Amino acid sequence: MTNKGKVLAAVIAVAVVLAGGVGLYFKGGDLMGKIFGSGNITRAELAKVVVAAAYPWWSAEAGGGSCFSDVPEDSWYVDYVCYLVNKDIMKGDPDGTFGPKKTVSRAEAAEIFWSAYVDAVGGEDNVPQTVNGAQIFARTPYSDVSNDTWYYQYVVGDAALGILDVKAWAAVSGEKGSTGKNNKFYPGNLLTKGRAQSWADKLSAVLGY
Repeated sequence: MTNKGKVLAAVIAVAVVLAGGVGLYFKGGDLMGKIFGSGNITRAELAKVVVAAAYPWWSAEAGGGSCFSDVPEDSWYVDYVCYLVNKDIMKGDPDGTFGPKKTVSRAEAAEIFWSAYVDAVGGEDNVPQTVNGAQIFARTPYSDVSNDTWYYQYVVGDAALGILDVKAWAAVSGEKGSTGKNNKFYPGNLLTKGRAQSWADKLSAVLGY
């Protein structure tokens, strides 16, 4: 590529980001499975991000139908949502809706990422003992995630894998780079698109893709 071509490519890339390229990713030109733009991620968007990270070989099948009353068969996200729902990685509400435009808390996302990892490696029996040990024996790496919460095992599991910001054993042992007991996870905060992409990149790396 000539210097002029490199400059043009760089300008286009910057323009895509500034324009909120998330639309390009989710509605046609994949952009290598990356999220662009700002703000909080929706459940529909997260479904595609998780599929791209944990199942890069997967391709949608035409005419697969919908799995929820509020997930139209002609929507861009129907195949991603239903793929994860059929694997019990994402779930809907009791009233038969999925809420594709709803946002996702960091705790909810931790469960989804953990479930996708376990499924991708072939089940709980294939989870490394060091990770299981962190869930059972290690103290939480976050001061705002106690072991009596429903999301504790997912957060600690993801942290032990290195998907989150700190590793579970690093925070407990005081390894270099750990922020220790003052580190917070903010489980009730909404997951941003940028953080979702960061977790997805790490999940993909953990799975060896």
